[in-house]
Amino acid sequence: METTAMTREVLLSPEAVESLDTLPAELRHQSSEKLTLLASNPFHPSLNAHRLTGLKNVHDKWECYINHSYRIIYDLGEGELRIWDIGDHSIVDRARNMSFAAGTMFQRLQAVAEPAADVKLFVESSDFNKEVIAKEQPFFRLAPAHLRVLGVPRELVKEVQHCDGFDTLEAMAGLPLHTVAWLEELATDESATRELFSPDDLFFRTTVSRLQGYCEGKIRQLMLNLEPEQQLYVDKEFPGGAMLLRGCAGSGKTTVALYRAIRLAEKGESVLFLTFSKALTDVATTLLKERIGDPLPRELEVRTVAQWATRFITRRGRSHWDMPTENQQKELMHAAAKSAAVTNPHPILQDIGFLLREVHGVIKATGLTSDEQYLAARRVGRGAALQASARRAVWAAHEQYQKLLERSNMIEWEDLPLLVHRTLDQTPLESPYAHVIVDEAQDLTASEIRLVQRLGTSVFLVGDVAQSIYTRGYSWKDAGLSLQGRSFSLRRNFRNSRQVAQAAAAFIGHDLVLKSSEDWVDPEQVTRTGPWPVILTAESEDSEIPAVCDRILDLAGGNEFRVGDFAVLCRTNAQCDRVLQYLSVHNVPALLRKPDSPFNILEEKVKVMTIHSAKGLEFPVVFVMGWHEGQLPMLHTTGDAETAAIELEAERMLAYVAMTRASEALYLVTSPKTRSRFLDEIPDEMKLIEDLAFGPHGEH
Repeated sequence: METTAMTREVLLSPEAVESLDTLPAELRHQSSEKLTLLASNPFHPSLNAHRLTGLKNVHDKWECYINHSYRIIYDLGEGELRIWDIGDHSIVDRARNMSFAAGTMFQRLQAVAEPAADVKLFVESSDFNKEVIAKEQPFFRLAPAHLRVLGVPRELVKEVQHCDGFDTLEAMAGLPLHTVAWLEELATDESATRELFSPDDLFFRTTVSRLQGYCEGKIRQLMLNLEPEQQLYVDKEFPGGAMLLRGCAGSGKTTVALYRAIRLAEKGESVLFLTFSKALTDVATTLLKERIGDPLPRELEVRTVAQWATRFITRRGRSHWDMPTENQQKELMHAAAKSAAVTNPHPILQDIGFLLREVHGVIKATGLTSDEQYLAARRVGRGAALQASARRAVWAAHEQYQKLLERSNMIEWEDLPLLVHRTLDQTPLESPYAHVIVDEAQDLTASEIRLVQRLGTSVFLVGDVAQSIYTRGYSWKDAGLSLQGRSFSLRRNFRNSRQVAQAAAAFIGHDLVLKSSEDWVDPEQVTRTGPWPVILTAESEDSEIPAVCDRILDLAGGNEFRVGDFAVLCRTNAQCDRVLQYLSVHNVPALLRKPDSPFNILEEKVKVMTIHSAKGLEFPVVFVMGWHEGQLPMLHTTGDAETAAIELEAERMLAYVAMTRASEALYLVTSPKTRSRFLDEIPDEMKLIEDLAFGPHGEH
């Protein structure tokens, strides 16, 4: 089928009008969105449009999805879209008995009514005094951040707060005309005042027509737009076994995975959608519900690998255990190393941090079960291997460590796939999934990759080794994947501007081992243009968060970005807390991504999260904090040069992931003291240096 860019006129039958009027407010809003999309692009993949069959003497009627449970029955005419009915999926059965009379009187679609008064889109502050609006100094109660987002320049905030009327406002030099219009509307439109003013949130769209665009947001477009080359892999059929879709940053791998999951689930086939992190699971669930409705169909299950493994082990009888804390791990490993030193003395046993990384990242991650396997194990992309004597000492410490965990009734995250493997060896799954889809597969361990292959008839993996934020140390073949004729690549970057993509590619190019990997995907030239990444240099480290807050308000006030378009990525959780606290104190609405709480990527607030949590996500404007030695890169190694190089490589990949989250504008935040070496790896011609103490320079 061909899609068309023509926007058709939407006509509603009496039945469709009645149905639309009786829908709940939120569903009515969804219906409006789908009708708009249907009129402009009737074969968009998210509509799941298909011709109705089994109708009496009628062959040109179509069905599309509002969400998983609701449908639209329609036909397409020359320049018009005729809607016959809207309702739950029972209307499809009723359609088979409809007459579709030629004389049906259609009417043009009017603007869908806003939600009823009892449906509160915005929370009104209890201490908001509406009388202030009608008196002198009408904007005195608006917080500085609110005015900044409305477009008031920083230097005019106090003057606007104390202005005594519209004449003074209109005469104010330097105040943008659109800002004047918004302020006047806010002060005179009672409905706008009621709905758009809140000290808890910033709302800078002051008309109902802008409100819908505000709720749409660029993030939704970024994460759910499907390009033709991506559609090929959504629809691609392949016999049982594994298939790998590799892609560069921004190539839409997650988008392909989401739409493929939708397509297979709507065929009635069981689908398990797996990710490596809770953040990705939350985002995937939000976007899937955005496309097919809430709740998700029972055929579609979304979990992290650890969540699935935990539930499986619990159902198989192991329901009580503890997960050790970081301090407990160090204490147990210290005791294990002391015991191992009795039979296998070696200096390496003194490095507790290295022992934990080796046990977690090599022994358990690759599923090694004997010292012979460990002695023979190779490290992909590494230099000189650990000597045999050192490996024997490490293995002895591992065995003692595992015994101490068992005595304490503790299970580590890295143990979960190994336990599931052993359980499946004894009793396989009674009903494997028809399809397993794995997003960001490069961040799974070899043991986890082997596990997911046992869960379904077909396994579809998407990934990019350049974005592996955990040291892999294995090849796909090592993980049991046979990919001859089953590996494909997406080389076009749909997310980043050309400037962000080029700077990020030049930066990761310093990792020569990665670029020589057979899994490296060399991206195609990006055509969409934008600004070069900005090195935002504050006067001191304490000034970095205020500088970011100030820049967010400047950009939002410029009427190009909304508050929900910004993300602040931090190296540590503690830094996330400091950013959130500062933004909240200064009346900038912000949402902190916490490990154990739900996360809605479409919520209209500044998103604050760690770089690890941002993996797989994308935002219009990204601020990356902490470009300092000790933060980015954050190096722990005090031992051999090879291990230090491996750690630096992992930190560079993490910084690359952070950079490639930005689709339009990227800010790398630092200050003169302990400035990160990574900033020097970005070519001078590919970055703008903005020193807040001396003004911008270095523009190319």
